[in-house]
Amino acid sequence: MTDGSAQKELRSRLDVCLGQLSRLDIHLLRTDETEAAIAHRLAVYLGQHFDGWDVDCGYSAGRRAYPDIIVHHRGTKENLLAVDIEKSSHPSSAGISRARLEAYKSDPELEFRYACLVRIRVGEEPGERFSYELV
Repeated sequence: MTDGSAQKELRSRLDVCLGQLSRLDIHLLRTDETEAAIAHRLAVYLGQHFDGWDVDCGYSAGRRAYPDIIVHHRGTKENLLAVDIEKSSHPSSAGISRARLEAYKSDPELEFRYACLVRIRVGEEPGERFSYELV
């Protein structure tokens, strides 16, 4: 599988999982629950679409790396995806988030194949609830 087709498959899975989060956990988004609560629910959906992989929240991926969600094989250096979540009610600097995600990919201890910044719109506003970018 080429990296382009693997990335397309990853995007497809992310779209499905974020769609599930938007539909099934709308209460969490409307009431602006914690990033941890939202990350947990997203991790549940990711676990359903990444068979054979472990999906964890707040898992120590290395010396000081704690992505919101990781898709990996526990006890190995097989790290597929690091996910950081940014809520509209508490945005951080996108540059800092991107730099942290790039570090997850380039750190020889971690070597995540992919890293993703997910932006989630919370509150009562209508419209699209999420966007994301692979970094």
